[in-house]
Amino acid sequence: MNRAVAKGDGGLVRLVARAVAASVGSFARGSRSGDCALVATLEPGAYMAPVTATDSGTGVALVEVDELEGGPGARLKDLSTRARVLAGAGVVIPGLVVTAANARTLLVRAVGPGLGAFGVSGTLARPALTVTAGGAVVAANSGWESSADPAGLAAAAARAGAFAVQTGRADAALMVTLPAGAWTIQVSGADGGAGLLLVEVYEEGS
Repeated sequence: MNRAVAKGDGGLVRLVARAVAASVGSFARGSRSGDCALVATLEPGAYMAPVTATDSGTGVALVEVDELEGGPGARLKDLSTRARVLAGAGVVIPGLVVTAANARTLLVRAVGPGLGAFGVSGTLARPALTVTAGGAVVAANSGWESSADPAGLAAAAARAGAFAVQTGRADAALMVTLPAGAWTIQVSGADGGAGLLLVEVYEEGS
């Protein structure tokens, strides 16, 4: 059974979160905006952060996770988000910021067809995955088996504890080494299609 460990919906929580967000360089939110935020201390484990509308509405939302405490005892192992790609310009756009002095090697995956093994329907048939910086493409893939080293991708996923993507499926994956800076991940339909997918980022060796 899922259990809520924290909830952000305004008031004092929002005031504290605003101060913390400023300390990590996150952009400011308006004092009367409907944005929500929270600060939570989490024990080791897997957590979900579903976003819903308090007024039952729909729209685009940005979900951010900032790690406040560094060091070997406090590290994010991976982040993932389930989202829907729409046809045309309806791409999924996660972002990440590397702040370490040394470059980080990441495994990035866009899993569409592979979600079918977990009973998810309506998935994105052919994800196209790119990592960009300032509009320039740093790495790209539209089928993990078409990469230069598919065996290396499978091995990296196993080391990270990620579920294996099946052969013969058009899920996308890549390995990329990024220095400090802001990076953007974009996922669209390689064939112009639409559907659900899971975007995952794992730090190699974490």
